[in-house]
Parts: sequence; C-alpha cells; structure tokens
Amino acid sequence: MGGGFGIGRLKLITVRLLLSLRSFYDYKLKVMGRSRTRSRSRDRRRHSRSRDRDDRRDRDRRYKKEKRRRRDSDSDRSVEDIGVLFRKERRRNGAAINSPSTSLASLASELGSTVEFDISKLSAAAKEWLDNTVSEQVATRVADLESLVQERVAKACVDLEARLRAQIEQEMMHEVEASRKREEESRKRCVELEENLNKKLKEVEEKERQVKEERLQMLEVKSKLEMERNQLRKNMESLQKNEQQAILNKGGTMRAPIKMKLPRNLTA
Repeated sequence: MGGGFGIGRLKLITVRLLLSLRSFYDYKLKVMGRSRTRSRSRDRRRHSRSRDRDDRRDRDRRYKKEKRRRRDSDSDRSVEDIGVLFRKERRRNGAAINSPSTSLASLASELGSTVEFDISKLSAAAKEWLDNTVSEQVATRVADLESLVQERVAKACVDLEARLRAQIEQEMMHEVEASRKREEESRKRCVELEENLNKKLKEVEEKERQVKEERLQMLEVKSKLEMERNQLRKNMESLQKNEQQAILNKGGTMRAPIKMKLPRNLTA
C-alpha cells in the first residue's frame, strides 16, 4: 500500500511537472505569437509585402501549427506512457487494488495532498526512468524554445536587414536625385555663364571694330588735313614769291609788257 501510494505521488509530481512545462511552453508560444503578430502587423503597415513572401509566411505558419500539434500529441502520449509505466511498476511492487488512480482528474484532485513524498521508496529502475523522462521532456522543451527563439531572431534579422536595405536604397535614391538636381543646376549656370561670356566677347569685338574704324577715319582725316596743310603752305610760299617779285618790279626793273589782244572784228 505504501509503495503504491509512493508511486502515485511520484506520478502526481511528474504530471504536475509536465503540466507546468506544458503551460509554460504554451504561454511562451502565445506570447511569441502575439509579439510576432504585432511585429507582423507593424511590418505590414510599414512595408507592402510581396505575394511570394506572404505565401512563404503562410507555409511557415502551417508548418509551425502542424509541428505544435504533433508536439502536443507527443506530450499527451508521453503522459499516457507515464501512466502505463507506473501501472506496470505498481503491479510489479504488489500494490493494492485501491491504489491511487492514474486518470488526470483523480491525479489533479490529489495534487493538494500534504503527504510527504519519499523518493527513497522508489526502485532504482523507477528513479532512472523518472530522471531520464524528466530530462528528456525538459531538453525537448528547451530545444523547442531555443529553436523558436533562434527562428524569431533570424526572422527579425532578416526583417531588419530588409528595412535597412530599403532605407539605404531610399536614401541613396534621394542622394542621387539631389546630386542630379545639383548637376542640372550647375550645368544651367555654366550654360548661362558661357552665354554671358560669349555676349561680352562679342561686345568687346564690336567695340574693337568700332575703335579700328574710328582710328582709320581719324587717320584718313589726318591725311587730308596734312595734304591741305601742305597745299596751303605751297600757296603761301607762292604768294610770298609773287609779292617779292612785285616789290622788285616796282624798284626799277622793267615790268613785263602787257599783251592785249583785240577782237578780230575790231581790227577789220
């Protein structure tokens, strides 16, 4: 009776541990699911996902749901296996017929019992089996949690990389557009400066041409004035000679005879 009761308490503790692990695991899945849903909602609001990525996400959700269902079914089967093994252990130890029941309802009603559990009453095989079972369950849950965390971290890294890439591409596009605008403005300024320079060069050439024409006109006027001055000087010299000759003629020299010709009709 005592051995059966000890085995029953061991089953209760094992079931409690498994239920606690399962509750903790379900809670982690629920929290991760909510956070993943919130993150997915934010990402959906910020970025429009492509159809391929949506299909891939749906496949991932179906795969995770199927994996979770299999894990839950494996957990249920592991609880049933625990009950079967405990019943075998109880029959091997000669437990009474009225030993504690292995149903989950009766086990749950016995969880509040204050009777101390003596693990020393278990056989070595039961202790080893219990240790291995609990270790396997804990290792499985820890591995699943680590896998989910790694998957979530990897997905967050991918999303962060995608957002950073999109942000960098957008900034590069803005920078390229700004550079193109600056280049266009610089080109326009260069064209305007070139046009102004050509205009000023034409004005300078026109002024040089006008200066050359004025210089030629001035040279021509100067040449005419020089010719007139020379002619005037000759006239003055000729006039002076005539005056000197007239003065000499008045001084006693014979004046040249004045020759006059009469018209023919008068001589006839």
